[in-house]
Amino acid sequence: SIIMKRVIPLMKLEVLKCPSCGANIEFEEEMICNGVFIDSIEIGGKSVTQAREIVTEYLNGLLNKKLIVKANDKKASATVEELGASFAEADYVAQALNIGKFGNVVRRYKDLKDVENDKKVYEVEVSFNEEKLNKFVNNEATKCNIEAKEPSVQVSGRLPSSNASSSFIIKDGVVGKCIDVDLLKSDINKNGKVI
Repeated sequence: SIIMKRVIPLMKLEVLKCPSCGANIEFEEEMICNGVFIDSIEIGGKSVTQAREIVTEYLNGLLNKKLIVKANDKKASATVEELGASFAEADYVAQALNIGKFGNVVRRYKDLKDVENDKKVYEVEVSFNEEKLNKFVNNEATKCNIEAKEPSVQVSGRLPSSNASSSFIIKDGVVGKCIDVDLLKSDINKNGKVI
C-alpha cells in the first residue's frame, strides 16, 4: 500500500539571477499557515512580506472609513482619521507566523490543523484621540438634536364687551430629543470596530 503525505508549505523560495555573473540566488521566506485573518482580511498562505503589505494597506484603508451618527432623521459623520484613530501596537504578522512553531511535533501539527479548520482571527483594536472625539461629539453629533418647543395657544377675534365667538389657534409643541454625549463617546470607544 502507498502512504500519501500532505505537504504543508511553510517556506516560499524565490530565485533571482545575479545580473553580473548570471548565478542563481535563492531566498527563502517563511509562509503564514492557512486560515489566519486580520479582521476579515486573509493573510494565511502568504509570505511575511506579502502579509505585512496586506496588513499595512488594510490599516491605511481603515483610516478612510467614516463613522456616521444617525439620529432624528439627521446625521453627522467624520473619518476615522479625523477622530485621531490609532491601532494597538500588535505585530499580527509575527503572531501569525508563530502558529505551529512551539511545542512538540504533535502540538505543532495540532495547532496548524486547528487554525486551518477553525480559522484564527486577529481583531484590530482601534482607539480614538479623546480631544478629537469630544470635538466631534459635542460640535457635530449634537446637530442631530431636536430642540423642545412648548405648545402655545393664541386667541383671536375676542371682543372685550361682547359674547361674540372667539377663535383659538393652538400650536403643537415639539418633544425635544438629544444625544447622550457621554453614552455616545463610550459606545464609540467600546465598539471602536471600524466597518
